[in-house]
Amino acid sequence: MEFLPADKGLSMAVLIQDGRYEIPRKPGLAPGSYQVRIFSRESPLRRGNPNAPADVELIDPKAKERIPPRYNLKTELKAEVKKGGCNTFDFDLK
Repeated sequence: MEFLPADKGLSMAVLIQDGRYEIPRKPGLAPGSYQVRIFSRESPLRRGNPNAPADVELIDPKAKERIPPRYNLKTELKAEVKKGGCNTFDFDLK
């Protein structure tokens, strides 16, 4: 999952595991508007590569994307990060 700032600023990528993700407080996301992109490819390389590190999910660039483009490359997802706010973002991918 990627958070891309609408204005200037740093983007952030986090892993989704078991349907959950968490953005570390430091450095965290600066307040502002973000586009959100969610990706899920069919299979990590580690499953087919016994020499790949066990703690790294290497993604095969040829693997098929399971999530429709409107949630990633042509994202319609947005998040507004507020200073001092709860900042919990759930995305229903239907």
